[in-house]
Amino acid sequence: MLAKDRTVVLLLGDHFQFIVNHLTMEFADGFRALGYPVQTVQASDFKQANDLVDFCNNQRVGLFVSQAGQGLDLRQEGNIYNHLGVPVVAMYLDHPLLYWDRADAPIGKNLVCCLSNDDVDFCRRYLSRDKPLMRLAHGGVEKTPSPWEERDLPISFCGSLRSNPDELRTGWRDHGPAVEGALNRMLDRHLADD
Repeated sequence: MLAKDRTVVLLLGDHFQFIVNHLTMEFADGFRALGYPVQTVQASDFKQANDLVDFCNNQRVGLFVSQAGQGLDLRQEGNIYNHLGVPVVAMYLDHPLLYWDRADAPIGKNLVCCLSNDDVDFCRRYLSRDKPLMRLAHGGVEKTPSPWEERDLPISFCGSLRSNPDELRTGWRDHGPAVEGALNRMLDRHLADD
């Protein structure tokens, strides 16, 4: 349990991360309503590890919160969050695969939160290190889903594969055969639906 005299630090992305930052500010309001001191900080403000260490010492930081992996240290060696020993809650509002390097970051005290049980199961199966995982339910109302066959959902996906399929496949090799195979099957299915 986090002591009420410890500061909750919510990491903001750069200005173009408007929606993520908006949601981060909403979480900050929630922590304030629970009685915690809260700081929202631009993750990019910490240019060097010493900046973050000084900030933590001055603010009595008890918890970092990151939406979509904003501000996480991805280094295996010398990871600043491991040095600080302060827990990090990383919340992924999209499938964690989109932020895989962040979800799989080598941070010891790192709770990974996803919006669905399927995303949690995916992380449990493919993360390269053991981390606590949980479903952080969306603010909507819980209900029993209807079978796919009974749904009439006009869906428009506004997203990007961020690269051409051949370049994507090459990069997936770095994640090991299980993840590479799963990603290739997803892409093959997507390409077959054209």
